[in-house]
Amino acid sequence: MGFPTDATDLSTTRASSGNDYLDTPDHLVHHEAEDEVITQLQGLVGTYSSQVQSSHNYKLAFVLGIYHAIATGGEQFIWGLKRFLDRIYAPSIYGQLKTAVDQATVIFNIRESTRWQVTLTDNRIFSITDCEIGQSFYIRIKQDDPGSRTVTWWGGINWAGGSAPTLTKTANKTDVVGFIKTAAAAYDGFVIGQNI
Repeated sequence: MGFPTDATDLSTTRASSGNDYLDTPDHLVHHEAEDEVITQLQGLVGTYSSQVQSSHNYKLAFVLGIYHAIATGGEQFIWGLKRFLDRIYAPSIYGQLKTAVDQATVIFNIRESTRWQVTLTDNRIFSITDCEIGQSFYIRIKQDDPGSRTVTWWGGINWAGGSAPTLTKTANKTDVVGFIKTAAAAYDGFVIGQNI
């Protein structure tokens, strides 16, 4: 069974249990209210829960994914959970090592991955998007040839030792820097390795 495309499809997954309550007006009203909530959830997170934009919507997506898993029952329960986790959490939890576009301002979208790399071909500004409080991530920064490229970091980083690291200047060498978002506009920053 595919993922329901609307609240009507969701209602068709409910099987009659023979319980007299299922035939009462109260039960019908219960499901009408439930369908309205599901429709609202779909409007916020997308029918396939693939348009999540904030931590609040992550929670809503979770509710919708679990509802689908339970509604389908049996083996579909496991399938529903796996599908939800694959679409919503896998990119950020098991993020691939992604290569950022080397441009004047290099943007790292933490919702897409928590593992980034970039090869600098000039001095760059680094910017972070879609990072939730508590998330950790790292960036591999490789020098091109001839090297000696520098980075201007985004604001709010509390660096280990009190100051931003000096990047390795040697051509084709890599530094790896890690971060933890600790508040709305605050990050812990630390060197994982240099001159690699």
